[in-house]
Amino acid sequence: MKVLFDRGIVLVLGVIVGCWIAFSFYSEDPIWHVSRDSPLINLSNTKIESSPSHLDEMHASTVDGATSEQLWVDPPADKCQTPLPLDRAKAIAAGKPVVIAVLGDSFGDGIWAALYREFLNNPEYSILQYSKVSTGIALNGDMNLEKRADEALSKHDVDIFVVVIGANDGQGIMHLGRAYPKLSEAWMTIYRQRIATYVKHIGESQAQIYWMGLPRMRSPKYNSSIESINQLIESEMRRLRIPYLRTAPASVDASGQYNQYYIDNKTGKRLLFRTKDGIHMSSMGYSHLAAPLIERIKICVASARRSAASSKEYAK
Repeated sequence: MKVLFDRGIVLVLGVIVGCWIAFSFYSEDPIWHVSRDSPLINLSNTKIESSPSHLDEMHASTVDGATSEQLWVDPPADKCQTPLPLDRAKAIAAGKPVVIAVLGDSFGDGIWAALYREFLNNPEYSILQYSKVSTGIALNGDMNLEKRADEALSKHDVDIFVVVIGANDGQGIMHLGRAYPKLSEAWMTIYRQRIATYVKHIGESQAQIYWMGLPRMRSPKYNSSIESINQLIESEMRRLRIPYLRTAPASVDASGQYNQYYIDNKTGKRLLFRTKDGIHMSSMGYSHLAAPLIERIKICVASARRSAASSKEYAK
């Protein structure tokens, strides 16, 4: 009888531990992804760079009031913070289309569509879709984010990578056979390491990189997780000196709350901004979020052409 009682206790404890692990991996959009087996670095004493006023600033902004300058987080420089290398600039000036590859999850799909619509009839640009629904950085499975970038680079001479990812990352991480609860100290260290590895891998192509944050979400619980992920990625982009576009300030109403509709400045019409799930955007919503990115790309391409022209003049 005692043996059965002891086994019962072990079974109950096993169920409790299993539930705890499952809960730590819970996400409102649960998908599983790659587990990298690289060794951990600085697992202890990890600090997240954050600015206390960031969320206040985000909530104080309106869809129409947030300017491009307020949305971009860049190394201090001019409006083209990461100019294209001169050889790429010369190729573009000579007539090579500007090749833009979009990486990420379903939000990446939406931003790709917005870029595609913008440059559809412009032969000077080629917009490639290498994003994939239900991928992420924290996720664990048999997919590999770097493979998507490698696929793009093996087939195209990519000038610009746009990365939009994180919506599926509000869950625990499996690393070297251990589970780490979401947003724990170890989780953040692993997550940052994966971002740094990813950016380094893409950056070896000498392409520009733009990283876009995620918008405000309708569910308060899910939005809290996304805000934390946004801040974590933003701080890492600052460290890596990669331009980061905040989209949350452009996705709220005048009171800083989730916005299902917005007023188009040009037409005055009330337009659907989000889909019914309270997570994704409408096609107009994605175009709205992509507008500052499109502006920056055009500025940097024009700058590249001027650099190439100046180089030719200097060579003479």
